[in-house]
Amino acid sequence: MALVPPKMGGIQSEAEKTLWTGGKPLFDWSGLDRSEPRALSACNPNAWRPTSGKYVFVGWNLRSGLSDPSARKFADADPNYLLPAFALNVYNHFVLHGMDSILYVPSKSDPTKMINVVTQSGSLQLAHVEAMQAELSEADKYDAYDRENSTAGRMFLEAQLDPVLLEQLRLRQKFDDGAAVTWMRIKTLVSTTSAEAYTAMRNKLHSLRACDEPGQNVMLYASKVRQICKELEAGNQMRSELVTSMFRALLSVSVEPFRAHFYSQRDKCNTILQEHMSADGDHETMAALQGAGFDFRTLLTDAENYYRSLLGSDEWPPSKNVKDTAVVPSAFVADGLTQQSSGRKCFKCGDPGHLANKCPTLDKDKGEDKTSGKKGKKGKKPRWREQAPQGGAPQTITKGEGVDRKTWHWCTKCRGGKGLWHSHTTANHTPRVPNGPEVNAAAWSGDGGGTLLQQYDL
Repeated sequence: MALVPPKMGGIQSEAEKTLWTGGKPLFDWSGLDRSEPRALSACNPNAWRPTSGKYVFVGWNLRSGLSDPSARKFADADPNYLLPAFALNVYNHFVLHGMDSILYVPSKSDPTKMINVVTQSGSLQLAHVEAMQAELSEADKYDAYDRENSTAGRMFLEAQLDPVLLEQLRLRQKFDDGAAVTWMRIKTLVSTTSAEAYTAMRNKLHSLRACDEPGQNVMLYASKVRQICKELEAGNQMRSELVTSMFRALLSVSVEPFRAHFYSQRDKCNTILQEHMSADGDHETMAALQGAGFDFRTLLTDAENYYRSLLGSDEWPPSKNVKDTAVVPSAFVADGLTQQSSGRKCFKCGDPGHLANKCPTLDKDKGEDKTSGKKGKKGKKPRWREQAPQGGAPQTITKGEGVDRKTWHWCTKCRGGKGLWHSHTTANHTPRVPNGPEVNAAAWSGDGGGTLLQQYDL
């Protein structure tokens, strides 16, 4: 029995009874668009369709996603797996397994133009895709392979969703939904398609500058822009003005060789924009820019490569001026201060193990002034060396340990007779002689105490 080739495919091997499917269909679904390279032959073995034997079931499981139940699941608002990345994986799977034909529907504005619902869904609405699928099905345009691909495609899409999103999808599905309609339902559930959202994305892209990144790192800038552009592209919201903005952002860096390269590129881009100023809509202008290599992917990749080449040859001076904003861990600082202070004595109380700013007497200083019984005006109290021994307390004390151990005597003649703990006793007190013309003679007491007021060792 002779093999009957699929409408959207051909015969791979008569002897092995193997067919192949996949490719862009004509607008009337009478066959493949012969201008497309994939219409001439099968691109890979995964697109082959054995008509008998065990590989029939193996191929079905691969196409429907049943062979890989552990595949990563797509969820709404997952920051690590956004819709553009999911769309790319879906598109690659359909192409790889010869199922991409079923994703095409006629354009609403031009019925002779076929549009892929995954890669060009920004210009499509769910209602239009539902109507086109119903029309093709009722007109019996789909053959058995088309219907099989549509069913397998729907099952694959469902298998890629997390349980929450899958439940939301099933609440909205109809019994006869095919792969194209299922994709549009998923996109409607998770995509932010409001005009305000797209405007915010474009404004964000306009605000980015390569010069604002640390070290004027073009790679960081390109990564941010690429993500925004993918979101806009998925919603068919890319505009030619965004390409101009990217050039402006790249030319903001201070490295002259880099700027010179993109000045010439910008001039070529401006020429194309001027030639298409009278174009009907921005799509024609975007197509012309893309044809000349000024789509965002090519432009950003060029910028990254040129940046890396200059950085590798040590011709990117801004990279040497990146400030280290890392903060030293507080635990490390605290531990360092503890170790630093452990071997020193306090200049306030004379005890070891802490510094003057951590002296325990500081808390007491904030309390009452014990010499007056009232709170001091500024919460201060006399230093310990100024405090006279009370009652029958000894006139000689020892403070400190080891090499810091020191004997102190209460001298009643120091501080103009107010007294002070010092290294000498009252009997050994020697008046300090003023030295230098700047000393205020009025400060020198002639009462026999021989003390220079307010000039003593603390």
